Amino acid sequence: MNPTSNPLSIRVDPRGDPFISIGEYCSRFGLGGVAFDRADYRILYANTSFQQMVGRLSNEVIGRSFGLLLAEDCRQRFFADVCQLSAKYDVGLQYDYQLASSESGCHWIRLSFTRDSSTVESVGTLSTLVMDISNEKRLASELQASNKSLHVREQQLRQMVESTAEGVVFISPAGRYLQLNESAARMLGYSATDLVGKSIFDLMDAEAARITANQLGEHRREMAFVHEAKLKHRLGYEVWLLSSSSPIFDSVGTFLGLRCLTIDITHRKRSEELIKNATAANAKLELLSDREREVFDWVVSGAMNKEIAKRLDISDKTVERHRSNLMKKLGVRSLAELVRISLTAEMLVR
Repeated sequence: MNPTSNPLSIRVDPRGDPFISIGEYCSRFGLGGVAFDRADYRILYANTSFQQMVGRLSNEVIGRSFGLLLAEDCRQRFFADVCQLSAKYDVGLQYDYQLASSESGCHWIRLSFTRDSSTVESVGTLSTLVMDISNEKRLASELQASNKSLHVREQQLRQMVESTAEGVVFISPAGRYLQLNESAARMLGYSATDLVGKSIFDLMDAEAARITANQLGEHRREMAFVHEAKLKHRLGYEVWLLSSSSPIFDSVGTFLGLRCLTIDITHRKRSEELIKNATAANAKLELLSDREREVFDWVVSGAMNKEIAKRLDISDKTVERHRSNLMKKLGVRSLAELVRISLTAEMLVR
């Protein structure tokens, strides 16, 4: 494969050998990866997850204008948003758009741009991570409609408990699960019967439990609000949930617990963590001098000191000195740590 044919290729070898494709890496987490021409918005690359989001095969996406995949009332805003990227040079930007209508219904996506000047200016290509936020948009719409009247809210809640893909949870004042649907339980790897009576704090670390306990106390006197919570999946990994919680009171005003509508936002949190780590790694590399950066690139490509000295026309001792200095600046002690910084920094390079 020609390295230049994939605008999302990550490179850690200055000689240009492809190492890993960020687009296909993101597919493992259900994230779309797209690169398109900055001048005419023509799609140059789209990973498998993005193709699934838009319901089209690769040959139906590549070469097509990105704007044509969006609903008509979103296209002009998309073109304007892309144009303003040049005005916000170093800022990571996110935009939400509705896709063009399809037989499967209304779908929304979120584009996350992280700009790299050398690539954008030299190749005229923009690349973006794409997340399917249809569930978030649908939940927001349902929550807005549910506030119109108590009667309508209760009818919608009853229907959601029976059939919705979102989680519906009732929590006692002490933080125990009173009732929940199977969708909510599956987010954590359990069945609904496994969790009834169990304390929500048992699924959290100490810090998350403290924050949730404070929120539970505030709910006794506050109105509904949206919040995020980190819980432990049955298999041991972290799950992030976005919940809209409302307090429940009896006829005399006694606090009975919380009613929560919940969606899983773990993929979104992971993508945010990728961007955060890549930004931090690039900031570290900015501390290196030009010569140290050259030595760094050759070191992480696997070259020995003598080979580096020959290629850069410097002595072995000079290479050793630069290598020692750059490791001190980056705060690492091993080659493995250097490679990790390189991979992380270039993970979102366009």
